Amino acid sequence: IYNSSLINKKSERDDIRAIAVPANEIADELGSARVANMVLLGTFIEATNLIKPESVEKALRAVLSERHHNLIPLNMQALERGRAYQ
Repeated sequence: IYNSSLINKKSERDDIRAIAVPANEIADELGSARVANMVLLGTFIEATNLIKPESVEKALRAVLSERHHNLIPLNMQALERGRAYQ
């Protein structure tokens, strides 16, 4: 999974699955380039089923200070956009 906003070269290998996600553009549509990483994480979650989206929100609440909890909805929205991108 890679940010096709920054990398425009496609993989030449046929033994892997490369997923190009325009994470910067999606993040910009949401109003903040800072959530591009969450877009990519959402794509990873959807592609692998290794992490539950609820676990991400729980982790954000645990690691972010209370004053930054207002950023959680935007981050979760970015995560969902990444999940839906596939």
